[in-house]
Amino acid sequence: MRKHRRTRKESALDKRDRLARLAECNPTAAAARQFVHKAYQNYSVDEYMRSRGKKEIES
Repeated sequence: MRKHRRTRKESALDKRDRLARLAECNPTAAAARQFVHKAYQNYSVDEYMRSRGKKEIES
């Protein structure tokens, strides 16, 4: 008898449910996690170079 393999969709749903439960018990941490995720998504190479004091990317 073969074992039941979990699909990616089931894993994603489990992750979403786990994050929802974490948000219910600790909303401040959930908000911080979302903020960090959005900041990471919006961070670009140009912003990184500017933060390092380099105006243009050297080729």
